[in-house]
Amino acid sequence: VINLRTGALAGCEVLVRWEKKNGDIVPPGAFVDYAEVTGLAIPMTISLMQQVRADLGELCARMPDLKISINLFEGHFRNANVVDDVQAIFGGSSVSYRQLVFEITERHPLERQVEADAVIAGLHALGARVAMDDTGTGHSNLAYLQTLGIDIIKIDRVFVSPITAETQQLPILDGLITMARELGTEIVAEGVETEAQARYLRGRGVVMAQGYLFAPALKAAAFRELADALGGGAELAATDLAEAAAAMATRAAA
Repeated sequence: VINLRTGALAGCEVLVRWEKKNGDIVPPGAFVDYAEVTGLAIPMTISLMQQVRADLGELCARMPDLKISINLFEGHFRNANVVDDVQAIFGGSSVSYRQLVFEITERHPLERQVEADAVIAGLHALGARVAMDDTGTGHSNLAYLQTLGIDIIKIDRVFVSPITAETQQLPILDGLITMARELGTEIVAEGVETEAQARYLRGRGVVMAQGYLFAPALKAAAFRELADALGGGAELAATDLAEAAAAMATRAAA
């Protein structure tokens, strides 16, 4: 996640990839839904958080403003166990609660509202923040987002991809940005792949963005190297950042 005003590194979203022993990668679309319906998403998320603590703890200690986003599933919001897991894993670690952002997808509604509210309140009490992922693609509305107490709205790439150098306005995208402002939430634009898209978003007050313009998905070691290259807040042009990230990704894969 990059600050569009300064070019500085603001954080990252932690992704799951299934890498087989022969090096083949199974895309998340092939197993994440299955993991969720079978309940395996719960231990998978615990393992993911433990890896975040191990892989990014030292970096988070050196960069206290770095934000780490972790995806949660609808099943996490049926009881408060995930709050206990967050405390058990990150309590007393080098990753502070205030550096954590937990993402909820808009594509699947949280069916148990009372339990979901308790989980979100528990995460907020720790100092973590909550983001609505895939905003604009699912069931949510202004009242729903207000009720949940969302801190960050992540605008889905489907609304960003139509932007070209000639684009003057995009009513739906512009409306989502306005909605986020009315809610008082931070905005993160996803799927930013061109400088024209970055300029359009920045011109409408969007500060945070992620996408292949800045970096491909990186393994932990390559991400740490990128963060160190930025010097904990150094500014780079988007093209320079993308070139640095691509080089690190190539070295990590070699």
